Amino acid sequence: VSTWIKTTSTQNDTIWLKGYGGSGGDSLFTMEINNGSDANKARLFWRNSAAGGSGTCISTTSVNDGNWHHLLAVRDGSTLKLYIDGSLEDTATGLSGDFTGHLFYLGKWDHQSHSAQNFYTGDMDELKVWDRALPADEATYLYNQGHDGTFTLTEDRTSYYLSLIHI
Repeated sequence: VSTWIKTTSTQNDTIWLKGYGGSGGDSLFTMEINNGSDANKARLFWRNSAAGGSGTCISTTSVNDGNWHHLLAVRDGSTLKLYIDGSLEDTATGLSGDFTGHLFYLGKWDHQSHSAQNFYTGDMDELKVWDRALPADEATYLYNQGHDGTFTLTEDRTSYYLSLIHI
């Protein structure tokens, strides 16, 4: 999953969350900023309770400075990778399971047993969901392309799910 964000929020904001099936469990895959003691940083988290695997990646780059930042989450087998602005910043290993068929929430933390919270405050652009693990050179390529905020419907951009929204 990749997206561009621009924010100055100092709150725990959820950029996206996938997880929590109909059974309620506590399995999730999420990208957040300012989570707990990780002020100003992006946090990528994976937990699949049924499969018994979890992992956390924390950026070294501050992403709430009011500038555009490209965030890329990659799961490659049992490894989770967090890229910020085209550079690999953290990895976690030992992941297992998947989230096929689970809901995908954008800009909020949500769960059928709780009310929505941790709403994202800022700009978001070019959210893309990939059906494969992107290698490092493609992470760099995506960042180097920049965010243009515009595209026409005649272009082949089948991975684009939204473009230029302000939440």
